[in-house]
Amino acid sequence: MKLKLRFPKKIASLAALLLGANLLTTFLTLLAGLYLARQLTTVQYGQYAYMASLFMLISLFGGLGLTGQVCKDTAELNGPARQQQLGQLLGLRLSSTGVVGVLGLLATLVSADVTYLYAAAGAGLFIYADFIVGAFSGLSQIKPIAFLICVQPTTFVGLVWVMPINSVFTIYNIFLLSQLTNVVLASGLAWQRRELRTRPDFWAIKKLNWRTMVAGQIYGAVLLQTAYGFFGVTLLGTLGHYAEAGEISIALTLVRMLPLFTGTIVSNLYYPRMCAIFSQGDRQQLKATANQVYQLSALVAIGCTSLLIVYSDTIVTVLYTERHAGAAGWMRLLACLTFFTVVDQVLTWTMIASGRAKQALGPLAVRMALLLAAFPLTLFASGEGVVLVVVLAYPVSAAIGWLLQLYYSGQTNILATGVFTGLLFGLGFAVGLLTRALLVWSNSSFVAVGGLVFAALVYCVAGLGLWWFLTNRQALKLIKRT
Repeated sequence: MKLKLRFPKKIASLAALLLGANLLTTFLTLLAGLYLARQLTTVQYGQYAYMASLFMLISLFGGLGLTGQVCKDTAELNGPARQQQLGQLLGLRLSSTGVVGVLGLLATLVSADVTYLYAAAGAGLFIYADFIVGAFSGLSQIKPIAFLICVQPTTFVGLVWVMPINSVFTIYNIFLLSQLTNVVLASGLAWQRRELRTRPDFWAIKKLNWRTMVAGQIYGAVLLQTAYGFFGVTLLGTLGHYAEAGEISIALTLVRMLPLFTGTIVSNLYYPRMCAIFSQGDRQQLKATANQVYQLSALVAIGCTSLLIVYSDTIVTVLYTERHAGAAGWMRLLACLTFFTVVDQVLTWTMIASGRAKQALGPLAVRMALLLAAFPLTLFASGEGVVLVVVLAYPVSAAIGWLLQLYYSGQTNILATGVFTGLLFGLGFAVGLLTRALLVWSNSSFVAVGGLVFAALVYCVAGLGLWWFLTNRQALKLIKRT
């Protein structure tokens, strides 16, 4: 007898609230980036992008993956046991925050670049606020979580809009102020919950039972995925190529727009659903669901990738103005990351949900290692050659990682997947190039955007028809008969 899952309306509404908060945060982050790119020069925007990349990397490493552990312990423990465990985890989190601050100060003193201090200070504040979010997750308090998720980006966007932007350091100060606001509000909400009031135990490293820590594998997957996306900008900023870092940041932001939205859907809706199917032991349904979601995700991602390549100059100039037109060329080379990142999300979380987290880490680690190999190669290049090495390392490493994911996931036939992917890419390029050719008579950005929208609609209709035709059994039988 199969187990039927019940999904109460209250839980559905709370899940929708959390999903909406994540989508709003993503939108506000993108909006802030667009506004700042229009206000800052290419070099200044590159400096800001470099600081933001450092912040993300420091936050991931400094957080030690404890947010998931805080959520687990808060949910499972009660009374004094919960207080003791939260105190130990809080002490460990505050200790890591202090270490991050000290390292940022030392890096600033050695390099005479205050960017490291700002990135470390912002990461320290974020790490503490994220600890509180994890505690609320353990208590299933979705409303405070949704509120805290939106605080920092909302504050940042509001201050950027109101305050005059005199230099990149003004942006740094606004960024720190928004993180501090988030910490203050998070602390206030946590203090109102008696079960979350605890004193930090700074000797937690000796007392914690590390064998019970379960966040390692998922933390490793998130760490590798995020570090992969921000490594290029971080490397170029470290080498002093701020203008190029700004252009690459713009290109990566545009190619990651779709993955930012799909990532929220995959982690909040698809992953829990796959975990539920796996717990029922229905392997056939698990495989069928994974294949269907993968194919639909690939359909959407390939269309976006094709149109990003064909309409790269239009997209960059309309959103970021002519000042950053140089990013269009880099975006053509990086556009394939839209496809690879979206399918990476589906394949990785499918393997984690089906109890194969170690297999999920393998392709991610290989992909990251191939990207890191670009660093020694940059020592033999100069000028734009350095940027070209970093940019080309992305599609090469992403393609190899994708093939390894298909192999380890075992959810799809690699040959059939390759044929399906090639057909969709051919369709996407054909639609994009055809609509672009029809618009050569006009230099208007409005007409170009209209062509882009029309191309997207044509691709969706044709792509869905092609997907149905290839996956419909009767159509395949008809092909065999003829």
